[in-house]
Amino acid sequence: GFHGGGYAAMLASIRNEEHFRCAVSIAGLSDLAEYIRDRAFFVDRRFTPLQIGQDSDHLANNSPRRFASEVGIPILLIHGDQDWLVRSTHSTRMARALRNADKPHHLVIIEGADDSFNRQSDRVRILTEIESFLSNHLGGT
Repeated sequence: GFHGGGYAAMLASIRNEEHFRCAVSIAGLSDLAEYIRDRAFFVDRRFTPLQIGQDSDHLANNSPRRFASEVGIPILLIHGDQDWLVRSTHSTRMARALRNADKPHHLVIIEGADDSFNRQSDRVRILTEIESFLSNHLGGT
């Protein structure tokens, strides 16, 4: 889904940036330990640590936000403010870390959007933002 792909895009902007010119994270999680804490109130709370691990060093070493200063390419962060699966704070806090590290990024928070971006207007906004971002960083229209 969006969350895993968004996470992978953030991580790639740090670890594999030589292969990419920019990255787009849609509803990505930026801190694994925070995600485990967030899931504590959900029915599947027992499975989250089994899926991503529990070792604090592992979680820290694989949390993109902690390595914002190492981001090597521009990154677009898109998140719905009603996403309860991965809260929008994952993107807003990542944007703050990128800003503090003086790294190129653009944050888009879509009001009223949940984790599935069901409204047509949300999907149009996402595609419009991506088109503009890619045009700016890859050239062309």
